[in-house]
Parts: sequence; structure tokens; C-alpha cells
Amino acid sequence: MPDKYEKTGKSIPTGQFLVESKKSFVEEISFNLEKIVYDLKEKKLDRDRSRVKLVEYYSSRDNDNMANETQALYSARVQYLKKCESSMEKFLHLDALVNGGVL
Repeated sequence: MPDKYEKTGKSIPTGQFLVESKKSFVEEISFNLEKIVYDLKEKKLDRDRSRVKLVEYYSSRDNDNMANETQALYSARVQYLKKCESSMEKFLHLDALVNGGVL
């Protein structure tokens, strides 16, 4: 939420949300959605500043597991937020919050 003293605003803790992907033969990932950032100027979710925390990652690849884990987590976050953006905006009533003069 915006704050007159802080440009980025304040966070409102709302709980935890665990996301588990469909399992594939190559990799599996689960993460907690820690922070959703809504850009008031652009009127959309900011996928880059929204945060997730890894819960579990498995890959059957023999490559660098840490690099795969980082890339998989980034990709999962972006894909999840992109896919759910419209539903989240409706659920959180962001249009009423922004357009209704609350902010």
C-alpha cells in the first residue's frame, strides 16, 4: 500500500499461499507466494518485484542444480502471475481500490 513517506509503500501480510506445479518427468517445483506487488501507475501486477520462496525443487537433469532451481523458480513465478493476474485482480478488488478513490 502506498505511504506518503515511502515511495514503495507498505506490505500488508495476508497469509501464505503454496503453489505446486503440475508434475513433469523433468522437474517439479513448489513455492510460497510471499508478496504480490501491484503497480498503481501501470495498473497491473509487477511480476518482477513480486516475491516467491522456494519450498521444493526436483530435477532429473544432471546439470548445475542451483542454476536450474533459480531459473525454474523465476519462470514459475512469472508464468503463475501472468496466468492468474486477471483472477487475482478481481479477487482482490483492485479496480475498486484504484478507481474508487481509496488510493
